[in-house]
Amino acid sequence: MTRTLSGGMAQFIVGSTQTAFTVHTELLCNCSPYFKQRLTNQHAPTTTMPLINLQAISPDICPEIFTEFLRWMYLGILFDDVDITNKMFLPKLWVLAETFQISELQHAVVSLYRGITNEAREAVIIEPPAIDYIYAHTPANSSLRLLAVETWARHATTAEFSMHRGGLPRPFLGDLCCALIAGRSEVDSFHDELVSSGNSCSSVWLW
Repeated sequence: MTRTLSGGMAQFIVGSTQTAFTVHTELLCNCSPYFKQRLTNQHAPTTTMPLINLQAISPDICPEIFTEFLRWMYLGILFDDVDITNKMFLPKLWVLAETFQISELQHAVVSLYRGITNEAREAVIIEPPAIDYIYAHTPANSSLRLLAVETWARHATTAEFSMHRGGLPRPFLGDLCCALIAGRSEVDSFHDELVSSGNSCSSVWLW
């Protein structure tokens, strides 16, 4: 049964192009604790549509990423034809979900990302620019950081590491070293141990 949304609308201004999107506030509040607090705590009723400048909240989110966020929010699915050459799309979508406090979307992004890397004909690692973005915009032990470590621990070659190690974030290198010490066959259990302990290997790594 198709659900009819009621209530008002909010307008988003997204990206450097100032692209406008109109979104149901009911859906925003149902999906996102961030918007539930922001849009329901207005002290006085108003007929004016709320205007949200996403550029001020997440300046690196482009209209294409926001469109995918809306697709997930309205339809409950992510694209199945993701362009793997767009290295920043999924990390930025995950960070947008972090900003809006939508853990379900974060889980969906990681699941899709893992599926892409596992099903590729050739071994795929998350490339250094994406790792820089991930470690600059996500907390320690986030699922996206753990995924980056996982892809490198499982698939990176010596040549790839030698080529990129000078440009990789030190916290990532610390986490990667701990994963490799734990053993390639035990990467998953290592991740579980990190999350349950609340500690990041990079926090105790000596440089």
